[in-house]
Amino acid sequence: SSVLCGFYAIVVLAGIEDSDRSLLSASLAIVFAGFFDAMDGRVARLTRTQTDFGVQLDSLADLISFGVAPALLVHQWVLQDLGSAGLITSFLFLAAGAARLARFNVMSARGDNPSDAFVGLSIPLAAVALVSLVIAGVKLQTNAAEYVNYIAVYILVIAALQVSTVRFRSFKNLQL
Repeated sequence: SSVLCGFYAIVVLAGIEDSDRSLLSASLAIVFAGFFDAMDGRVARLTRTQTDFGVQLDSLADLISFGVAPALLVHQWVLQDLGSAGLITSFLFLAAGAARLARFNVMSARGDNPSDAFVGLSIPLAAVALVSLVIAGVKLQTNAAEYVNYIAVYILVIAALQVSTVRFRSFKNLQL
């Protein structure tokens, strides 16, 4: 279901229609992907059905839903105005997410992943940071082109945080 939402976001963004509605529809699909991703992980932990296959599949789903889709979203929203620099900026977000997921999988295979923290900003949280910005910009009818350089720097900071060694709190063990 997470992959379906990510794929839907990509299809909407790749469509002919370039409008605020497309941006919001894609953003909503990414938000739903996050919901399904969180539920999938929680169910696997509660039922103790976590497997190596599941870890790999989850990472591939995350790369589509929280890497490709948000990178395309911000590119279509405002980064396309920067030409090649915009393409490289959105790609760096995607590449950092892929590297972050690969590091997570290697650490998981070694048993080095702490249960209470993530090393580097997780790709779903990085996607939330981008999607939130797009939704706010569209809903507030902001002329994003005026702020394109600041937005590009913001995206590069998020990309850097994904591949950093900064520890971020994990909500995997959160008791509701």
